[in-house]
Amino acid sequence: MKYKIKAFTLIEMVIAIGILGILLAISIHSFFGVSTFKAERQLTTMEHELEWLRTTALKERVPTSLSIEKGCYCLYVNHEKQESIPLEKDLEFLHGKYGGNFGDQLAFSSSGRPSNAGTMYFRIKKTTKALVLSPVNGHVSIREVEE
Repeated sequence: MKYKIKAFTLIEMVIAIGILGILLAISIHSFFGVSTFKAERQLTTMEHELEWLRTTALKERVPTSLSIEKGCYCLYVNHEKQESIPLEKDLEFLHGKYGGNFGDQLAFSSSGRPSNAGTMYFRIKKTTKALVLSPVNGHVSIREVEE
């Protein structure tokens, strides 16, 4: 009696390893893309929270602000801290610029007008983005900065 030994051929092994390599490369790339996505989403959330702070200042007639403090950003209403949110790992605060001065706070007066308008600069991986609060109309936007 002859026994037939079943085994993989060299070509089958090479193809299987190649497919595993491609799947691994795709999963690693998408894994690292998630942290970038989270950082960009948090910057967009900060934009919406600045709009909420402006609306709150108008409705309640109290000063409001967003400030960066030790790896987190904080929301203040009537000089009282409402919330403190840690910055995402890939979202790095660089600096803020307000009317020629450097700082870490964007604020609205009790009338809803920007009392401390300016720009906060953040880095996400190799991209620099600016969170801008316009001094005249209080419009909030995010812009990509050319380096």
